[in-house]
Amino acid sequence: MNDNIIVAIDLGSSRLVAAAAKKKEDSETFQIIDLCEKPTPKNCIRRGIICNIEKIANEVSTLLKKLQTSINEKLGENIIIKSFYYAVDGHSLRSENLSKNIILKSVISANTIKEIKKQILNDLKNQNIVQELQTSEGLFDSAQLDDSEKISILHKLVINNYNLDGNEVSDVIGQKGDILKVNYLVIKSKLNLQEKLNKLFEQIKNYSFQKSTALLAMSKTYLNEEEKNNNCLLIDFGANCTSCIAFEAGKLKDLFVIPFGSQSITSDICNIYSLSEEKGEFFKMNLSITSNDSWKAKTNEISISRKQIENVVMGRLTEIFQLIKSKIGNIELNGGIVLTGGGSKLKCFADLLQTKFLAEVRNISYNNFTASEFAKPENALVLALLYSGKQNCCEQKEIKPKEQKKKEKSFNNMWNKIEKMFNDD
Repeated sequence: MNDNIIVAIDLGSSRLVAAAAKKKEDSETFQIIDLCEKPTPKNCIRRGIICNIEKIANEVSTLLKKLQTSINEKLGENIIIKSFYYAVDGHSLRSENLSKNIILKSVISANTIKEIKKQILNDLKNQNIVQELQTSEGLFDSAQLDDSEKISILHKLVINNYNLDGNEVSDVIGQKGDILKVNYLVIKSKLNLQEKLNKLFEQIKNYSFQKSTALLAMSKTYLNEEEKNNNCLLIDFGANCTSCIAFEAGKLKDLFVIPFGSQSITSDICNIYSLSEEKGEFFKMNLSITSNDSWKAKTNEISISRKQIENVVMGRLTEIFQLIKSKIGNIELNGGIVLTGGGSKLKCFADLLQTKFLAEVRNISYNNFTASEFAKPENALVLALLYSGKQNCCEQKEIKPKEQKKKEKSFNNMWNKIEKMFNDD
C-alpha cells in the first residue's frame, strides 16, 4: 500500500456518511475510493448534538466495516481502518473576535509570540472557555468541568493581525515598540457538544480519531485566496442547521451556525397545510422564484397554490438570511457567496440569496477531486475532511501464521490440480 488512504465520517442530522480517498504523497488531487451512507435514525442527532450515543455508535461501526470491505474489494488490498477524521458542527458552534494589549519590554521574538499565546489561552480559561485537548502549542491539558451549558470548549484560536503602537504590522518578529495589540478570533461551542462526541467515540472500539472544525475544513477545500481577499461567504445549508463562515480582506471574520435548515421549511409547509413529510418535501424542492409557472395541488381535500407554498418558503428563508446579515454586517461580498449542503438543491435558495445580498452566488467546485459520482453538495463536508486529512488512516492487515499456511496449502492444491491436468494429457 504505497498511497495514503484517508477515511472520514460525517455525522449529519439526516444521514450518516463514511468515505475513503486515496492520495499520493506528491499530489494534492484525491481519488475517492467509496462512500457509504445510511439515514440517521430519527431523533438520534439534532442540530449537531448526538442524542442517542449507543445507536449512533453502532451505525458508525457498521458503516466503517462496510467501507473497509469496499476498500479491499476495489483496491485489491488487505487493509484495516485504524483511524478516521470527523468534524465538529453543531448549533452552538460560533466565533468571537477579541483583542489583548501587551506591554513590551524588549524586541519581539518567537518566544514572545509563544508567551502571548499562552497568556491569551489562560485569559480564555478564566472566562470559562477551556481547551478539551492539548493544543498544538502544547500549552496545557484538558479540564474537567461540571456545567456544560455555561462552559465553552475552545476548538481553534486564530490570530488575525497585530497592531504595534497604533500601526498594523504583518510580521512582528524583530520589531520593537511599547504596546502590541493582538487581534484574534476564537472558535468555540458549548461543552456538551464535544462531550457527546467523546462519549460516542469511546463506544466505537479499535479506532483512533482526529477532529476538525467543519466550516474551516470546507473553507480550506472550496474557497480560494482571491475570494477570501475580496470578502466572501460560504453557506452550508443543511437539514437542521445553516452553517456560515465569512472572510474579510483575507481574514476570518466570523463563523456561526443558525439552528434552522431546509428541514425547517418542510416542517413549516407540513404543519400549515397538514401534509405528509414526503408531500411537503416535494413542494419545497420544486419551487423556483425565477419560474412563472403556476400550479395547484389538491391533497386531503385542500387546494394549495404555488403562491401559498412560495410564501411559506420565502418566510423561512428570509428569516435565515436576516440572521446571516445581522452576523456579517454590511461588508460587500465582492468575492461572492459559495453555496453547498443538501438544502442548496432548493431551486429558489440561490436566486433569493443573490437578490438579498447583491452578490454573485456559485456552487462549490470539486476540482481537488478526480471525477466521481460522489462529488455533490450533500457530500461537501465529508469530502472536505478527506481533502484536509494528512495522516494515513489504514494499515496492511497482518497475515497470521495459520492463515498463511492455509493460503499456501490452497495454492499448492490448486497448482497440483493444474499439473495433473497437463500430465493426464
